Amino acid sequence: MRTKPFPHPHRQAIPRNFRLPRAHASPQRPDPYYGYDYSPAWPSVLSIAHDENEGGTVLIYVDRPCVISGSYSDLPLTVEDGAGGDLVPLALAAISGTAFSVRLSGAAPLRALWRWGAGGGLIDPVSGHGMNVAHGTCADFPGPYTPPATVIATSANGTTTCDLIFNQAVTLAPGTVPDDAITLDGVAPVAVSQPDPYILRFEAASTIGSGSLWAIVRQPTWVESWLANPADGTFA
Repeated sequence: MRTKPFPHPHRQAIPRNFRLPRAHASPQRPDPYYGYDYSPAWPSVLSIAHDENEGGTVLIYVDRPCVISGSYSDLPLTVEDGAGGDLVPLALAAISGTAFSVRLSGAAPLRALWRWGAGGGLIDPVSGHGMNVAHGTCADFPGPYTPPATVIATSANGTTTCDLIFNQAVTLAPGTVPDDAITLDGVAPVAVSQPDPYILRFEAASTIGSGSLWAIVRQPTWVESWLANPADGTFA
């Protein structure tokens, strides 16, 4: 009669349902720097989409309420223009705590690539941190693009009244009070009116004549039409 062998003193019985653990393969990331220096404690861009009403504007959506810090020039955002160059921000406005609109220096094409670099512009007011570095492709479809109005002629007759004449009709905002977004010899105008859809007529603080300087420093909040900026020149 056969008997069971005596178990080896240094060998343990292996359960019948025992299986070796499977090795977990780490998938290869297509971009080895994706997520580098990422911090979950910092805010992040969820997506950047085309404005379907204005092709020169994109909408930024973030993962937590943020506030604007500094000016649009502090925004570390570039968007490819489809021709090998980059569009840069010209204006920044808050839609809500988690949504912002950015006017660009040109039309953002379909599936435009965007990059968010290190820096400020938008920050988490709780932690004080700026956004994580990120990149992606603009979502949705770009709206119709209207190039900004540019100054094609000027008029000054040696008084305090002078005109900037544009290549297309522009619209003043109701109850307009000008500031230094447009300057005349480096000074903000006293008043502005519109005798013609193509003309902005200014009342200056001093006499403006031939050779006097004009400058569009930034987009005036008191002009509803988009003006090419920065731009400058001299009166004829």
